[in-house]
Amino acid sequence: MEGYPKKYTLDPRHDTWLLGIGPTVFKMAKYWSVSPTYGKELMDLIVELEEWWY
Repeated sequence: MEGYPKKYTLDPRHDTWLLGIGPTVFKMAKYWSVSPTYGKELMDLIVELEEWWY
């Protein structure tokens, strides 16, 4: 994504070590949560929202 990570920011979400570390929900989950089922739970919510929306 263009513009990320931002070069001059105090926001830790824009640090270069994060770039590409979670290209999918499941890969992101192991860095974002201590729950081993976070990725699946998040995907289940996404699917539920998509089914509701469309």
